[in-house]
Amino acid sequence: MKKILLPMDGSACSRAAVPMAKEMAASTGASIVVMTVGNLPETATMAHEEKEELLGMLNRAMKEHELTADPRVEMGGDPAQGILTVADEENVDLIVMSTHGRSGLSEFTQGSVAREVVRDGRKPVLLVRPKEGTQ
Repeated sequence: MKKILLPMDGSACSRAAVPMAKEMAASTGASIVVMTVGNLPETATMAHEEKEELLGMLNRAMKEHELTADPRVEMGGDPAQGILTVADEENVDLIVMSTHGRSGLSEFTQGSVAREVVRDGRKPVLLVRPKEGTQ
């Protein structure tokens, strides 16, 4: 394994996957690409501002978790498609991400980025469920 993709959205739930990604990278010698997906802004100035804000969020998370990784922001709005695009472009070997673990009606109405990544992707996905009460 050479490269792991770690999608994050800034939530505590998304950060639950960090320890597993770090452990997988340490045991295999893989590098980590930490990424997030930004909205598709109306102007180039707004795009630049949003991208800088999201890079700041990723850098703060990396510092907090003592994570050495390459940060990447994919602008486009759809989180699942953004994750899949970066996974393909970076040619990752594994995607490590958290899931809320919803089921039933709440999963149907709120959708599931993790479900879409597993269903539509071409890379293995390791899903990490956060501890109870993590949002």
